[in-house]
Amino acid sequence: MAALKLLFSRISVGKITLCVLGVWVILINVKDRQLQEQNNTYEILEDAYEDIPCLEVCDLQANAANTEKRINCTNVMLRQIADSSSFLTSPQTEIPPELFGHFTMFGQMPVLRMKIYKPAELPEMEIITTPSVQAEMRRLEEENDIPTPEVQASANMRVMFEKHKMRVAGKAGFVLGTEKRTWQEGLLLMNDASVLTSVVLFQGLKSSHPRIHTRYRFELARQYLEKKRPFLDFGSSHHVISSAGLGMHQDRLNPYADLELMALSWCLIKPGGIFFLSVPSHSKTDFLKWNAYRVYGPARLSHLASSWRVVDMADDVVPMSTSRVWVLQKPDDSSSLNNS
Repeated sequence: MAALKLLFSRISVGKITLCVLGVWVILINVKDRQLQEQNNTYEILEDAYEDIPCLEVCDLQANAANTEKRINCTNVMLRQIADSSSFLTSPQTEIPPELFGHFTMFGQMPVLRMKIYKPAELPEMEIITTPSVQAEMRRLEEENDIPTPEVQASANMRVMFEKHKMRVAGKAGFVLGTEKRTWQEGLLLMNDASVLTSVVLFQGLKSSHPRIHTRYRFELARQYLEKKRPFLDFGSSHHVISSAGLGMHQDRLNPYADLELMALSWCLIKPGGIFFLSVPSHSKTDFLKWNAYRVYGPARLSHLASSWRVVDMADDVVPMSTSRVWVLQKPDDSSSLNNS
């Protein structure tokens, strides 16, 4: 009798074990199907860029100087995923006729012809290492007072990072459009930023530095849509926004790429967080230096900074610099502007 009870108990345990394994296999299959469906969705998105509306972010008819644009973060992220799949094989010598009005803000942003910039020959992958960042930080300390154009290009950013150190120290932030020389990351670490995400836009980049992580913009967009990306305390961008969408980096021609990157930054930053923005600027007029960069005057800048609040500005901190730095804040009550 005892033997029979033992036998039946073993059979019951075996059945339970088989049931648990069966449920586990089913859950794995369901998860795999969900991931596959998700990946298929992203693949479809990559072919549907034009079908995802940009909405108010790309609306140049709005009086941006007096209106805070509503930002649909879901659409912003979907367009980033789709846009990152397209690259030009060579830079365009002329603006396509069908895009000319959009690039020039329908006459408000005249074009200055420049030598056509070709993308630099870059290795497939650059690595941010602890020694490379330390070397960059040493260089920044040593060249602080040397009046070279390269040093002066970052001087205004340095001033604003130090002035607003309390908004950086111990905080998590991102650098939009990280380059091989990680001087923005170096300056932010010197101001005690806790951890940084270097957002890769145009070239392969990885990091082995313990406080710097790299992410492609489509990765951030996916994490945002899957609610796996926490909001960040601050962001920073130096000049890369002004050249986005012009094809110089083999990126898709997009007259609104600068406005869309600003919207991406807005969505990534928590309410009340700040964004350090440096772009070429002019006090009286806007113009486009094809295919290198935009120069922001009153017309374009009002759209670039729409939905942000200006809390500080560095103007001509360094006389040789043509860059102006704005410290922008995402409103604490920004939920009314996010209509995603």
